[in-house]
Amino acid sequence: MCISRVVLLYLVLFLTPSCPALVAALQAPSYLTPNASTSWTNSLSVPDSVKFDDGSFARIILVSGSSDEVYGACGCGFYCNQTSCNTQLFAIFSLSYQSGKISKSDSPKVLWSANPSINATTLQLTSKKGLVLKDGNGTTAWSTNIGSKSVTGLNLTDMCNLQLLDDKSATIWQSYDHPVNTLFVGQKLVAGQQLTSLGGLFSLHVTRQGFFAYINSIPPQRFFTLAVNKTRYVQFLKDRLYIFSDVSSSLVIPFPSTNFSNRYMRLGADNGHLKVFDIYWGEVYDVFKTNITSCGFPRVCGNYGICTDGQCTCPRPINATRYFQPIEESQPERGCSLITPLSCDASKNHILFELQNITYFPFTQDPPSIIPDLQHRAPPRNMTPTAAVAAIDNGLKIDMQSSLQV
Repeated sequence: MCISRVVLLYLVLFLTPSCPALVAALQAPSYLTPNASTSWTNSLSVPDSVKFDDGSFARIILVSGSSDEVYGACGCGFYCNQTSCNTQLFAIFSLSYQSGKISKSDSPKVLWSANPSINATTLQLTSKKGLVLKDGNGTTAWSTNIGSKSVTGLNLTDMCNLQLLDDKSATIWQSYDHPVNTLFVGQKLVAGQQLTSLGGLFSLHVTRQGFFAYINSIPPQRFFTLAVNKTRYVQFLKDRLYIFSDVSSSLVIPFPSTNFSNRYMRLGADNGHLKVFDIYWGEVYDVFKTNITSCGFPRVCGNYGICTDGQCTCPRPINATRYFQPIEESQPERGCSLITPLSCDASKNHILFELQNITYFPFTQDPPSIIPDLQHRAPPRNMTPTAAVAAIDNGLKIDMQSSLQV
C-alpha cells in the first residue's frame, strides 16, 4: 500500500487547472464568504475539475485534510462516477494524495450527498439561504434550512463535516446532522436519526429503545436488534462504538487494532452489513457479525438463493427439471434467476415449489413504541415460510425472493 502525503488544507478553492495549484492554495482563507458571485456549475471542463483513471469526474470546490502522512483528504463539490455521469451529485468525497497531488488512480468515494436522485447543475453560497442547489431549469432542488439566520462562512473540516458558520463562527448548519449511509469518527446518531444504504434497501435506526437494522421490504423486516433502554445517541470513535443511555452506563462495541486509523463506518448496499473502514478503505470490522451468522444477513445469496453454512446455491431440481439457475456461476452470492419467467398468461402451468428445513427472517412484532412506520405485520402463527410464499397472492405482500437459509 502506498503511503499518501497529505497537505494541511482548510477549505481550499482550486484556482488553477493543474494539481500543483494545491501548493499555491496554501494561503487560501479558512472559509469562504458568500457574495453575489459565490457560485459553481457542474461543468467538467473548468480548471478545478479532475478526471480519474476509472472514468469518474469531480469538480472540486473545497478540500480539507491533515498534515499526518497516513491521512487522506476530504473533498466537496460536484461528482459523478464512471457509469452515471448523467446525474451529478453535490457531495463530500474522500481523496487520496501522492507527493502533494491528487491521486487519479484512487477514485473518490462518496461520503455524503445532498441530491442522491436529482441532477445538480449549479451551487450557490448565499448569506440568507446558505447553500442552494439548482437543477438545469434553474429550479431549487435542495437547500440548507437555516431559518432566519445569516451565513458568513462555509467550512469543510478535517473529518469531512461541511459547516455553515455565522458571524461568531458558530455552526448554524452541518452535514453531520443529515447522515446518509456513512458515519465519520466522532459523529453521533441521535435518537430519531438513521443511516440509509445507497439505493435505500437497508436502514439503521436509532431510537430511544436502542438501534435496529431493517431491510426495507413490504413490510420492512428487522434483522438486527441492539436494545438499550432510553438510548440518547450512538457515537463512532476510532476504536469502538458507544451507545449512550439516560439510565445506564454506556454500552461499548470495541474494534480490532490496525496499523491505520479507523475513519468511516458505512451501511452497505448489498447485504446490509455495518462495516468499519480505515483511512485507506481497508475493512476493519463488521459490527453486525457479533450477532448475525453469515447466512443471517438479508439477500446474502441474492434473489431465490439458499444459504447453507455460508455457501450459496439455487433451489434443487424437481424430477430432474431445473427451474432456477445461478445468475453468475463464479459468483453464487449474486443469486438465482428463473429459467422460465413467470407469466400470468401461463398461470395454469405454475406450481408451488416447497422448500423444506429452511428458515427466513423471524416474523416478529415490534413493540408499538419502536418506529411506528416500520412496525412489522406478523403473519398467522401457523404460517411456515412455504405457506408465506403461497400467501403472496392473498395480499400479504411478503417478499420471499430474498435469500433463505438452511
